[in-house]
Amino acid sequence: MSRSQDRNQDGPRLPPELEREIFTLSLKLQVQNGRNLMLVRVAKRVFDWLIPVYYSVVIGGLDWPPKCSAALLRRYGHHVRHFHIQNRSLIDLLQYCPNVSNLGIWILSLDPEAEAEAIVNLPVTRLSIGIQCIFEKTPKFLAFCSNITHLEISTREPWEPAEILPHFPVLTRLAIFADFTTELTQECLTVGKMLKVIILISSQTNQSGQLHVLKNELEDDIRVVRLLFGRSFVEDWAEGAWGRRDMWMRSDEMVERRIERSLEL
Repeated sequence: MSRSQDRNQDGPRLPPELEREIFTLSLKLQVQNGRNLMLVRVAKRVFDWLIPVYYSVVIGGLDWPPKCSAALLRRYGHHVRHFHIQNRSLIDLLQYCPNVSNLGIWILSLDPEAEAEAIVNLPVTRLSIGIQCIFEKTPKFLAFCSNITHLEISTREPWEPAEILPHFPVLTRLAIFADFTTELTQECLTVGKMLKVIILISSQTNQSGQLHVLKNELEDDIRVVRLLFGRSFVEDWAEGAWGRRDMWMRSDEMVERRIERSLEL
């Protein structure tokens, strides 16, 4: 047998489409395993397949191997679709990621002259952000808000839905991690005219009693979902970014079941 024939027999025997699907699924299931990239480097075709998948999700400071470097994102940043930021020094890296549609910024506030400018041109439809950042009502930032369909906000400060939600005209999903009340929740439902789901989030340590009270007072509104979180918010965000069941998916399923039950009556 010739050497070329031997190489052909050792080559892939699966259809390329199936082989690619297998490697892609493996990467998504083991994305936290740093050995993945070491394995795919032995086959350039597989490396080329998986680079767009691997760089589609960036979690600043938590990825391993690290992705948050200017050198890497200059080369691969156009693949990034989901970007989570917990350190304001990482905001500058967004300039290399023009296609981000799911953005998490968990810092206290944005500098409207610099940091807010870094995000306003991104095609973001899902936003996780501190409520203080939304108060930077520059014209560009308000235009940015007009494309958001999913909004997760976190705050310990009082806020008025009537001042915030009108700037999100296509918002259909709202998640709140804050000191919510029945009155605040009802105002969100009134002001957010497109809202299909509103999620009231509680950690296991601070608001489970509050959720119990709201359960009775808002029982009749099928859009209200109460979630008690047992895992970190970053973990849940990452689950959704990788296409797995996050709070948005779980809440949609709950509301859909309620609608189905109401139609059966």
